[in-house]
Amino acid sequence: MSALEFLASTLRASGLELTEHPEQQAVSFGHRSEVGDWEVFCRIRSPYSQIVTYSIHPYATPEHTRGTMSELLTRANYGLVIGNFELDLEDGEVRFKTSLDFSGDRLSGALIAMLLQHNLEGFARYRPAVDAVMTGGTNLQLLLDRVEG
Repeated sequence: MSALEFLASTLRASGLELTEHPEQQAVSFGHRSEVGDWEVFCRIRSPYSQIVTYSIHPYATPEHTRGTMSELLTRANYGLVIGNFELDLEDGEVRFKTSLDFSGDRLSGALIAMLLQHNLEGFARYRPAVDAVMTGGTNLQLLLDRVEG
């Protein structure tokens, strides 16, 4: 069984409805939480034995707030141990990335579960601050204190 097949099988076994993206060696699914809904995209990087998981914000950052968003995400990233935020300055997409290198080891359901847990919790934790900047919030220290406090 390929790593992509194993990933899809593991996610389906946990009750997720997947959309397959075979041309990208990826699957995606919608996630609902108390802070909002978003899409999760999981990609296998086969020659490297890696999985990259992205939680993708459903809305693009307005162009006039991208500088503030960039600063917020840089400040958030500074203290993160697992995962990081990314901002596409061209289209305003915000996403949270976690990854796993399983070269030299066997991919397991437990590894996939931890990868997803860190991804979903990391994105959910900072989503209120990201949403606030998208709607014009500028007091970054206050926003970060609220989510990190």
